[in-house]
Amino acid sequence: MGAHRRATPTIRRRRSWWAALLAVSALVACTPGTRTNAPATQPAPTATSGTTAPMTMRPGALFYTKAGSLYVSEPAGTPGRKLPDGPADAQPAPSPDLSHVAFVRKATAADYGGELWILDLSPQLAPVGPPRRLVDPAALTHGTGDVPAMVASPRWSPTGKQVALVDNPTGGAVDGGYLLVAAADTGALAPTPLFTRPGSYYGDITVLGSGAVAFTAQPAGRGAADPSKTIQVLDAGSSMPRTTVTDVAVMLSCQDSTRGGSVCNAAQEPVWGAGDFVAYLDTSAGNGLVVTDLDNRSPARVDTGVDTFAWAPAAR
Repeated sequence: MGAHRRATPTIRRRRSWWAALLAVSALVACTPGTRTNAPATQPAPTATSGTTAPMTMRPGALFYTKAGSLYVSEPAGTPGRKLPDGPADAQPAPSPDLSHVAFVRKATAADYGGELWILDLSPQLAPVGPPRRLVDPAALTHGTGDVPAMVASPRWSPTGKQVALVDNPTGGAVDGGYLLVAAADTGALAPTPLFTRPGSYYGDITVLGSGAVAFTAQPAGRGAADPSKTIQVLDAGSSMPRTTVTDVAVMLSCQDSTRGGSVCNAAQEPVWGAGDFVAYLDTSAGNGLVVTDLDNRSPARVDTGVDTFAWAPAAR
């Protein structure tokens, strides 16, 4: 949750709210049969370490970008190893089995998005050959005038066979875009839009265990009078999404600032957990934390006055 200052009572839309938290990908588990994270050797207790619990599990791998290059820290916490050079790589997204990492390659760091590339990885997380371009925005027909389409926010399906992404047709001048899915093993291609709805902002994209794609949608122009968005689900094999939740909060509260104007706190985005359950903050005055299933059959309010939240990791 972040604080945002405004100079007038009108809520200023936070830039790229739909891409919040998608730009940083941390992979914390290796799948059996591909590579194993062995327990760390337990040191003998010492007088100086009596109050510090020893690490019982070796952490997974953490992918990140710095100065336009892609790095991996494995196990997480060790110095990072550079993978390919830029010129301006960003938004790393490791595949579920760690055999690939998708990322957005941009011409300059100031660009909103760029091209979708994939780097194949060995079991030791070393590059296997040079990276390859999977989606070239120039091949897409959604550009506006002289502005080419731009790819952003790659996310893998649970099977590792597809990559979901957002195709923005305005160079980032307007948030949101087309929700697309590309096959991960066919090289460069121009995927067709799953659906389009002009005037809507899409964000918080999550590929569910069922194969469905969940995301939030907010019509353009909504402000303080209706600060809400919906949760929509595109089922596997379907061509149109369905709306499951209609009262997802966008802003939690706004307070007057001693420096003039006011500060508005953005609500945390919905978070999906095991079994395709979702937790979200609703638009009620009490900032209710609600948990419900994929079809919103039995929503349950957990508490009110909630700021942030997170699911516990799945049992291993």
